[in-house]
This record gives sequence, C-alpha cells and structure tokens, in this order.
Amino acid sequence: MHAGFAINVEVESGKTDIGGMEARWIKYPYGFAEDKITMVMYVIERNGKVYMINGAAQYGKFDNYKAIFEKTAGTFRLK
Repeated sequence: MHAGFAINVEVESGKTDIGGMEARWIKYPYGFAEDKITMVMYVIERNGKVYMINGAAQYGKFDNYKAIFEKTAGTFRLK
C-alpha cells in the first residue's frame, strides 16, 4: 500500500453531463489524520483525448463545496 492512501476508502462514482458531453466522476478521500481531504475528479473522453477536472476540500467539509465543484465543472467546454 502506498503511503497516503486511506485503508477504509469511501468511494462514490457515477455519470453526469458536462457541456453536453458524457462524463464520469469519482469522489474519494485521500491522506490521513488532520491532512485528510476529499477529492472529486470529473473525466471526459472526447476525440481521443481525456480531460480531467479536479476539486478538493478538507475531509468532512466536502458537502459545503459540492455545489461549487459541480457548477465549476459544468462550465467546461470544448470547441
């Protein structure tokens, strides 16, 4: 096991739409003790390329920022 990864990992994932494109997301904790954070990553595959949008918040406070992460990710566009 790599240092920094939590042992009991609470992972959530799903599908969403970002800028009219199908995207997947994953939310997971990272770190330990007072350094633990919750990460969210949105992944979009388009035209043979992969785009990732990331957000992070202090563990236990993610829900305070969830709407901001979703709104920010929703502004992503490809031309």
